[in-house]
Amino acid sequence: RYTGYYGSYWGTPTRTKHGETVFDKYDAINVTNDKTIEFRIFKSTKDKKVLLKNIEFCRALVKFTDWGVHSVDEAKDCRVFYKYVMARRKEYPYLSDYLRNKVVPALKLA
Repeated sequence: RYTGYYGSYWGTPTRTKHGETVFDKYDAINVTNDKTIEFRIFKSTKDKKVLLKNIEFCRALVKFTDWGVHSVDEAKDCRVFYKYVMARRKEYPYLSDYLRNKVVPALKLA
């Protein structure tokens, strides 16, 4: 692979001659395995709080987008995701702290 492609957001799935959708394993979210989803959007870190925040983000995102939890329009709205996480602060302490202190002031979500 070439520099700058790892974890890209612009990868486009292709179709095989049999109509199967093929994704690239180096895309930002790797769904090439039937049993796992791999998030490739974070830089490596030695900071425990950052690592736990990133894990909580992935867990919250998967639960937030689960079937029947939110409509498609709600699932695309970062304010709805923010409210979802904040309502579950005990489950996502590092993520909720990050959102409250870093993201909300920058985006004026509150």
